[in-house]
Amino acid sequence: MTFGTWAALIPSFQQRFGLSDGQLSWVLFGLVLGALISMPLTGQLIARWGSRTIALPAALAFCAALTVLALAPNYATLIAAAVLFGAVKGAVDVSINVQAITVENAIEKPIISSFQAFWSLGGLGAAFLLSIAMNHGFPATLLMLAMAVFLLLLTLSAFDRLLSDR
Repeated sequence: MTFGTWAALIPSFQQRFGLSDGQLSWVLFGLVLGALISMPLTGQLIARWGSRTIALPAALAFCAALTVLALAPNYATLIAAAVLFGAVKGAVDVSINVQAITVENAIEKPIISSFQAFWSLGGLGAAFLLSIAMNHGFPATLLMLAMAVFLLLLTLSAFDRLLSDR
């Protein structure tokens, strides 16, 4: 849902900052760069402490990074926020994929594709709801902040359900 929030509101960033397509591509490049840097590092942290230990701070940082994106005051800050957002997205992706393997091993059924499907459904659902809200005049910044709070609460409520993979 966090990534779906960002994806749905990309046009609002382009409009807010008056970005050309080329300038927007630098923001998106920053996001990918952050993810590429964080993924192997996250794998090393998980090997040491387990995915359950890494997933919570990564998910909390993902919510915080959404807030940083929403409040970016200028183009340079937006690019830096995109790098941060990508980095924590990469950390969440790796830790949750390891958690999926842990769950799959625990129940001895192939369910990783279900994790991927729910990731897609979460993104689709968030994008759909935000599209409706924006069409009703809600500002993008308010929507991002509201989603960050909602996702923070959702993250905190779900953490105790993660399995230990140590």
